[in-house]
Amino acid sequence: ITFVLGRTDRPPRPLGSRVLLSHYLRTALVVTVAAIILNLGFHLTLTLTLILKLSNFTFWLEVRVG
Repeated sequence: ITFVLGRTDRPPRPLGSRVLLSHYLRTALVVTVAAIILNLGFHLTLTLTLILKLSNFTFWLEVRVG
């Protein structure tokens, strides 16, 4: 399982920022649930969630299995 966290070059437009935020929060929720199932612990997922919520930039998060 590989976690890939990156940042886009420019911040999102104000109109689309809410949609992007909700998308990334849903992604973070999926990662959290997957981590609980895989017994990875809360520290990693909590850190990723805080990064996604508190960052001024647009973050993308990929979870690759296999």
